[in-house]
Amino acid sequence: MPSSPARSTWPSPPCATRSSAPQSPPDPLVYPHPPDGTSAVGSDPAWKELLRWQKELVDWYGYDKLEKFRKSLGQEWSADHPFHKGKIAMVLDGEWRNAMIANEAKGLDYGTAPLPVSDAKPDLYGSGFTAGTVIGVPKGAKNPQAAWELVKY
Repeated sequence: MPSSPARSTWPSPPCATRSSAPQSPPDPLVYPHPPDGTSAVGSDPAWKELLRWQKELVDWYGYDKLEKFRKSLGQEWSADHPFHKGKIAMVLDGEWRNAMIANEAKGLDYGTAPLPVSDAKPDLYGSGFTAGTVIGVPKGAKNPQAAWELVKY
């Protein structure tokens, strides 16, 4: 395996080192949608728990430090992606990343794994993450019917 570029000296996050901080991120990404199809973000307590955990993590590192680090990473959609360059150890990404690695980081030794889940819900391990490419017709489009036909195609 090729040697990695110098890594940042960021400390381990609280979920890995501090017993007083959250021990693992909550997992509201796997939740039942209300029967009427509306969002559960405002009513599901797991979302509140996730946002609290994320805020504590940002506060632990320091927002300004995180922003400085983020700005040093390079462009996401280029060969300079921080995962390709060894600047970050993990990334939550889509299926397109495999093709980008094959094209732009041919020697990268990497693997995939399920997302972590809340300690309170170990049965959800491996249940996955679903995302997708979103396409739509904007309000006020010049040719909305033609645009909709393209979307359906």
